[in-house]
Amino acid sequence: MLNTCFYSINNVFDSIFINPKITFKITMKRLIVTFLTLALSISTYALGELENFGSITYGEATNISGMQRMLSQRITKVYLLKLNGASGASFEKEYKSSLELFNKNFIKLSENSKESSENVKAAIKAEEAAWQEYMQVVIFKKEKNVNTILAASNNLLKKCHALVLAIESQGSKDGGNSEKINTVNVSGKQRMLSQRLGEYYAAIRLVKSQGGDTTGLESELKKVFEEVNTSYQKLSTSGLNTAGINAKFSDVKSKIDYMGTEKEKFFSNSLSINKISEFSNSLTFLYNEITGKYAGL
Repeated sequence: MLNTCFYSINNVFDSIFINPKITFKITMKRLIVTFLTLALSISTYALGELENFGSITYGEATNISGMQRMLSQRITKVYLLKLNGASGASFEKEYKSSLELFNKNFIKLSENSKESSENVKAAIKAEEAAWQEYMQVVIFKKEKNVNTILAASNNLLKKCHALVLAIESQGSKDGGNSEKINTVNVSGKQRMLSQRLGEYYAAIRLVKSQGGDTTGLESELKKVFEEVNTSYQKLSTSGLNTAGINAKFSDVKSKIDYMGTEKEKFFSNSLSINKISEFSNSLTFLYNEITGKYAGL
């Protein structure tokens, strides 16, 4: 569009010399219209550049960085479930695909952060360092101590969350839709919390089997459960919700209501590992769809 505007300006000036009889009044009108169009094009182009995080939008960047939070908990959840004796192709697929997706997402965020603020760049480096430390614990050392595993997982989660906040902050400063970006963040966090429910449930099961104290773990599980409910109430009444998003929230409500009926068994750790894993993943899937819809608004 910018090239077209410059071409139009050249045509106006050329016409003055090619056709000396052209009226000054008509020429000035054409110049004014062309310059206004050019100014609008430059403004629109600049605004578009500001609202982007590299080659992707801030909504997409917030969605992807938020997904990293979820993956940090999902990988740990499956790892702990495996330590609890869970096995099968589905668990292996979930584990490997989560590791691969974390790496893929990190590369995409890193490549698109080259022109970002120092805060975002620092958060990218911090997430990378935490990821390497986590890999040492889970992949290379194959750690079996629950406290050590959770410490590495929570550190990675903390760094992933810091990157989300850095991207959200930069997006707001660069002229992005702050309400939408924040809603993508909150909705994306629900994916993480859905996996964290499964993660801490599996941790409690493992520690109990070893005769250990699960008081702290049980307290964290209840805290996560309450946050899932509180955030659902907030998001389900958001002014950004479309008919499609509201339909997904109806499905979310069904899942949350179901877990409410099983609340006693859930907190007593008497539900089966497979049932908890299914619930955790189905709720994550729904919030992943919802978060994607928010990011696309």
